[in-house]
Amino acid sequence: MKRMIKVLGVALALVLPAAALAYAVDASQTVTLPKGQTKAGTYYATGQTVTIDGDVDGDLICAGQTVNVNGAVHGDVICGGQNVTVNGPVDGSVRAAAQTVDINGTVGRNVTALGQTVALGAGARVAGDVGLAAQSATVSGPVDKAVYGAAESVTVGSIVGSVDVRTNSLTLGNDAHVNGDLTYTSEDSLTVDKTKVTGSVTHHVPPQRERTGKPANPAAVWFGWWAYWLAAALVTGLVLALLAPRLVGRVTQVMVKRPGASIGWGLLVAIVTPIVALLLMFTVIGIPLALLMLAVWALALVTSGVFAGIAFGRWLLERADWRKGSLVWAAVVGIILSAVVFSIPFLGGLIGLVASWWALGGLALNSRAVRG
Repeated sequence: MKRMIKVLGVALALVLPAAALAYAVDASQTVTLPKGQTKAGTYYATGQTVTIDGDVDGDLICAGQTVNVNGAVHGDVICGGQNVTVNGPVDGSVRAAAQTVDINGTVGRNVTALGQTVALGAGARVAGDVGLAAQSATVSGPVDKAVYGAAESVTVGSIVGSVDVRTNSLTLGNDAHVNGDLTYTSEDSLTVDKTKVTGSVTHHVPPQRERTGKPANPAAVWFGWWAYWLAAALVTGLVLALLAPRLVGRVTQVMVKRPGASIGWGLLVAIVTPIVALLLMFTVIGIPLALLMLAVWALALVTSGVFAGIAFGRWLLERADWRKGSLVWAAVVGIILSAVVFSIPFLGGLIGLVASWWALGGLALNSRAVRG
């Protein structure tokens, strides 16, 4: 796992024009910039845990499962991961993508945040705009300009310039005040305290899709998609088993023999790859490499269910001591049974998610970059 993170960090550095800007790269499982230290120029950090207690005299670009930025950043912060927290002051803009994004420091320009939960704390202050896309968004610190974006629920508890959001729940807290206009898009009219809005309050209804004919039976639609996926997976699995037996054999063997390592590697690949590709795109010169990474990543995701089914079938056949070593029969038995398991409400989705990590890890452990 450490080697993979280091490779990704080095890849970021190689695609940058070294003569154009100064940069520093840290890549390991745990990356820490201690308090009292200052990194000059653009600083790149990739790791499972990234903690920035020192200062960055330039831009900070980072990726990790857990990211904590406590020091001052005299440029932009561009970070992604599972949990991203920015506590220190940022002179430029903050762009973050994570399951949970928390911003508690001052931001000199704009904030753009994507996550399941996005929160601007009471100690935060944004001199520009706040753009968000989330399931739940909370703005408790002042925003000089606009708050815009989309979220299932939006709570504003501070003074902001204006609001323009698409949401199903909009709450203005006790300390909230909108100095400009408040515009929201929602299926229903929401209750808004107009005394807390200096400008106008406008409600937009999203455009309705035109419905023609008799509504389709949901069960029939679901079964149709399930049957299509099963047929497509079977065809793909049989083609792979017949045309690339060595590759399929190596991948499924390591999946069966090392399931824990495969799932761990797969989770890392699933999370880190799109984040690194996004960071590469910000460098402009790294866009071709980013697109190539995303293409390979997408192909691996698409075929992960097939590899998981074949590995599952191989495991079953070995336990039953029947047709051992036959990838064709492993594909038929495993993919059909996997399709049934994946169709179980809720539980099947969770099993399918872990199965995709299992297959991604098996592919990663068999790649030359990992084995070398």
